[in-house]
Amino acid sequence: MVSADRVGGLAEPLPDRAHHGVDHTGRSGGAEGEGGPNRDAARALTLDKIKEQLSSPARLLDSVSLVEEIHRQVSTLRPAGGGQAAAPIVIMGDVTGDVVGRDSFVGRRGGGVDTAEPVARRVAAPVLAGFRGAFVEPGSAAAIRARLARPGLVLLAGPRGWGKTALGMVLLDERCHGEVYEFEPIEDLLRLPTGALKSGRGYLVTDLPPHVLAAARGADLHRLDEEVTARGARLVLTVAGAGVAEKPCQLPVADHPEPKALVLAHLGRLLAADRIAELTRQRAVAELIEGSCQEPFEAAALVRLAEELARLDRLDRGAEAAEIAQRLTVRSKEELRAWLDEVSSPDRAFLLCVAMFDGLAYGTVVDLAERLDRLTTGRAAARVDGPPHGRQARCERTRTEILRAWSHTPYGRVPTEIVRLRQPDHRPWIVDQLWCAGYYGRPALLRWLRELGTHHARPVRGGAGAAVGLLMSREFETFRRAVLEPWAAGDDPAGREAALVALGVAAGDFQLTGAVVRLAHSWSRSGEWQLRRTAARAFGESLGHLVPDTAFEVLGELAGQSDPGGVFAISQSLVELARSADDALLATVIATVESWATSHRAHRRHVGVYGFLQLCADLCRPGESSAPRLLQWADQGAEPSSALAGLWRRALIDPLVNRPARWVLRWWAQSCEGDTAATTALARLARSIARLPREVEILRRAALTWPDADPPATAAAAAVLDALSSPVRGARP
Repeated sequence: MVSADRVGGLAEPLPDRAHHGVDHTGRSGGAEGEGGPNRDAARALTLDKIKEQLSSPARLLDSVSLVEEIHRQVSTLRPAGGGQAAAPIVIMGDVTGDVVGRDSFVGRRGGGVDTAEPVARRVAAPVLAGFRGAFVEPGSAAAIRARLARPGLVLLAGPRGWGKTALGMVLLDERCHGEVYEFEPIEDLLRLPTGALKSGRGYLVTDLPPHVLAAARGADLHRLDEEVTARGARLVLTVAGAGVAEKPCQLPVADHPEPKALVLAHLGRLLAADRIAELTRQRAVAELIEGSCQEPFEAAALVRLAEELARLDRLDRGAEAAEIAQRLTVRSKEELRAWLDEVSSPDRAFLLCVAMFDGLAYGTVVDLAERLDRLTTGRAAARVDGPPHGRQARCERTRTEILRAWSHTPYGRVPTEIVRLRQPDHRPWIVDQLWCAGYYGRPALLRWLRELGTHHARPVRGGAGAAVGLLMSREFETFRRAVLEPWAAGDDPAGREAALVALGVAAGDFQLTGAVVRLAHSWSRSGEWQLRRTAARAFGESLGHLVPDTAFEVLGELAGQSDPGGVFAISQSLVELARSADDALLATVIATVESWATSHRAHRRHVGVYGFLQLCADLCRPGESSAPRLLQWADQGAEPSSALAGLWRRALIDPLVNRPARWVLRWWAQSCEGDTAATTALARLARSIARLPREVEILRRAALTWPDADPPATAAAAAVLDALSSPVRGARP
């Protein structure tokens, strides 16, 4: 935290900085941006709102940031098994991405959004590392590796479940050094946008239906191979099913990985080596593994076995093999469906709320369940956890448990009782089954979900958004019309936050990624300011890492519109893109901001300069004795250093944001204080910024205030003043 302090005549007192958790989707003060830009309104917006956005505490009741809520919901509530998607489902937080054929999103066809061209998203390094860490190479891998030594098309054909996706992913990663992209499921090979493929990248299409391949002529595949080769890319298509007719560019996957080695490899990803040895020495466990390996090979089933063994080992090291086998059986949807049929209506509503709102306070869950039961039955819900039933009896009936935990409030941590499922991996199945089985009237359930999107508690809104995102894989249009768009187009910023969570979870289903991206892009062109701002925020954490090219394009379109309140939504999305970006993506973020800041359009310039300040404020930690992330990045070469200096120069002399710019520069100095290399880098940056006497004077007067700051930045001030002491023509002595 940075306390308020006196910074001289060039700046104003600044409250404690806490930019996480601030609602950036809400309606800003002042005029909405439906008309042309107004200088007075823009000035008031900038001086007051920038100060609030950069430094005020969260305005919502909960201190958990929206980004953390999206990550939490996506990582804990996503489809698991059951054939929800043919392609592997990779959670949103583990993927960064690109769009192939992005012209389809630009609106060059009469302003519409082309829904034909497939979307490809980048597979992030942690996901690739997970594939590599548990990869067991089959004998046929050598021939495939040799073919991938050169660009072109490769068809991998073999029985379903033999690990063709992992094989293609790992071999592409070896050859393309992490630049691996996965297409959404496709129904027409001729629609692949080969002209947008990029040299050195590897592209993967998983589980191509046999009828799609059968419909492609040999000449079509030869032409596709030539186009991919000409682009310098590698395209791997895995074909589901055995007995696929021979096609050009086809390589057979003639064998599968050794089953026991696959189980042990995935156990090694989850448990320590000594614990694996101890576990597999148990006769019952060894027999369970051997029995599973004798069945028809199914890689996904063996991976689930390893994950269940590891999870049960962490929970109960004394678990017997019979119990483990029984737990694996309990995971079946058939058993779950039969159990749900036996649960009473009030308990079923309670169970749905527990599944949706993992780790929520018991009392809140009961209130939400009673509201659902009242909507569906038309009568007041009967309390079933009071005497003589008791809460514990209800937990036994619903396979839940009550735990003591800490709750964060605006006044500090307080103890509370939360309720959770005993088997957390049942969460998505329960939500899915309670929708599909028809236990509740759909209008009532949709109304209930819509109401929860504007609940005062962020975990409730997040849980509702996650449930909607999960169920969109079942009925996309139903939930889009009845719940998602009312949230996104509402005046309540809480509902728009719930929409962002829903988009993030829905995009985690690979079959929905393209549709979700196109939906959010259509909102960016809406005449309603609420939808435009929701779209601006959606292309941050929810979708931006999946499709960064499209994110920059959409944010650029929105930055050119005269919507003062949209400045903060766009800037926050840029911050979310930059927080976990590698150097290449960070360079793209800075290049985008630089192009806006140098635009001939006044509003886009304003968005660019403010977005840069928001990046600088978020990517530094005053008092941690380390260079801010942007300063580290700029220190890598002359081009990044020049770009950063140019943006700082514009911010420090901009009449609308020069005061906030000096606040943020002071935070940088406080962050560098105590690190000699960091203060030296800051001094070099100051020397690069100061090309004219006016700029030297601005920096000099700002640096003179740093020793009086809290915490002080004496060494950083001395380094910068020393760097500015070399003569500049026309500067004061």
